[in-house]
Amino acid sequence: MMQQNRRGQLGEILVRNGVISPEQLEHAIKAKMASNKRLGDILVELGYVTPEQIIQHVYAQLAERIQKVLVPMVSFKEKMADFYMASADSFTEHARIWRLLAAAARAQAEDIRSLIKAIYLQPDLFTVNMIFTTESVDTILHGVLNTIERVKSGSLTHNQSLYLARDVENSMLVSRLPDVLTTNDAEWRKRFMQQKQELFHHRKVIADAIAGLKK
Repeated sequence: MMQQNRRGQLGEILVRNGVISPEQLEHAIKAKMASNKRLGDILVELGYVTPEQIIQHVYAQLAERIQKVLVPMVSFKEKMADFYMASADSFTEHARIWRLLAAAARAQAEDIRSLIKAIYLQPDLFTVNMIFTTESVDTILHGVLNTIERVKSGSLTHNQSLYLARDVENSMLVSRLPDVLTTNDAEWRKRFMQQKQELFHHRKVIADAIAGLKK
């Protein structure tokens, strides 16, 4: 019962760290079901925790995961936008496609920033999953930076750029980005679904462009 009704990881962290008991968490969850308040607010009102304890035991862990996963993803999306814009400048006959992809990548970077802010404001709504490591993101980011230089120097053809874009958009890093966060909040779940739909659209744009090369 407690596991099914727990939203995010707030209660789990506090119980695991010995700040509250499982019984206290169960009591708080029942109180939450009878109100529109957040779990953290209820725990404070019941006197089970102080705001400072929530910051100490929850925000610290969230901040660590945000820094390891989400912040690098912002940089990754921004550099992908730079790659797409460099391709638009170098391959002007297909500039429209590249600019579309660049705009989408920058919008995704802003979406991740919004998510980071939402997590700090409402930590009990989200669970940050360590699906991939900072090192894996850094490795791909380094590859994107190298690709940008190759595009600008003219050592990469338009066809090669399209194939690289396809490979990145189909990589596990991009495919599983929507799974980094889990939530029971209906509005955020809707936004995550929209992100997945946008990913499928971007893949189709690139696939159609590649198909056009073969005609």
